[in-house]
Amino acid sequence: MTNSQEYFDDDELSGMLASIDHPVPPLEVGAVIRRARIRSGRRSALLAAAALIMVASIATATVPGSLGRRYLREWLDRRSASRTPAVAVQARGDGADDAASRGIAFAPGPQVDIDFKWEQSAGALQVRWADVAKVMLSQTGSQSDAHYALMPNGVIVDNAGSRASYSLVLPRTLERARVRVAGKVVLSKEGQTLSCAGVHADTGSCVIEVGAGHSK
Repeated sequence: MTNSQEYFDDDELSGMLASIDHPVPPLEVGAVIRRARIRSGRRSALLAAAALIMVASIATATVPGSLGRRYLREWLDRRSASRTPAVAVQARGDGADDAASRGIAFAPGPQVDIDFKWEQSAGALQVRWADVAKVMLSQTGSQSDAHYALMPNGVIVDNAGSRASYSLVLPRTLERARVRVAGKVVLSKEGQTLSCAGVHADTGSCVIEVGAGHSK
């Protein structure tokens, strides 16, 4: 609406409507327009206030210790917690993959010691040498999990109650290595000298029992 259309003469409009059968009250066009502008202004003010509140809330959420930040953190935590069960179900969906993922890998120093703290009632350790840069120790069975603690020279395996089997891959360039079960050395390498208290396979690997039978 242009300025020429915003203002009218009230008497002129009332006279034009005089031919209608029933009386018509004087039409205050200016008042109608003002009310329309007020309503429009209120809607614009409400929209502006809503946008301002949204911007202020986002800005407040970035301030440490603010109420908005705490509310945002609680909301994100609730969403994260609600999604956790679905992820956990997928992780347990394949027992073989789950077992293979349990273990540890690390870059060795000049010597590596792998210590199994306890004898097991069952289970074996397959040791093999490969052209790799890291030592890789993983659990290949799902009969009770062992726990791995990385030490300066290797790994301590807390295998109390476990009946699992394990795979140990050592770098071919490693100078010194030693594997012990309940304090007894079952594999050692010193330079080119290698000894293994287990069964040597044609592939060059050595299979060692970590159960009580290995000491018999």
